[in-house]
Amino acid sequence: MTKINFIIFKKSIILPNFFSALHLSIIILVLASCVQPSLEDHPEANRLLKVRDSLETLQRLLKVELDSIWATTNTNLASMLPSTMPAQERKNMLALNNAPLIKMFEVYESLDTNIHRLVDNAAQADKRIAVRYQEIEAQKDAIQSSMETLLLDFSKTSKAAFDFWNKKYTRSFSEE
Repeated sequence: MTKINFIIFKKSIILPNFFSALHLSIIILVLASCVQPSLEDHPEANRLLKVRDSLETLQRLLKVELDSIWATTNTNLASMLPSTMPAQERKNMLALNNAPLIKMFEVYESLDTNIHRLVDNAAQADKRIAVRYQEIEAQKDAIQSSMETLLLDFSKTSKAAFDFWNKKYTRSFSEE
């Protein structure tokens, strides 16, 4: 009889002489090779979803930044507009988060240059954020295309993998 100590389990197993440690190792290797990797273990699919989630987070942050820029601009604008400006016109102007629309007010040209500078700065920041947002949208489109190609491959090789990743991808896509 051969005695094998398994430290992990803190037990000793006594095997018959014909059943050596080599035999046990071979059996464990055979059993381990029969185990299929889980569906979640697909690095490329996981990477695509993680990149997509990161891009969506960036877009949300850009929206927060843009909202903050216009909130600050309108707060400053409110304090800078002349007190003689008609109340309704003032209210309408302060309700906008769009430089071209603000500039369309008849009174705009007669306003102080500091107001023009404030609105122009907000417009530049708005444009910069809009460009970045569109760049991210293009990256998301590329990710979507890659994921659709991967799903097509799954549909040809494994229904279970296709169902799993399609559900995960669709859930991620619909949570936007």
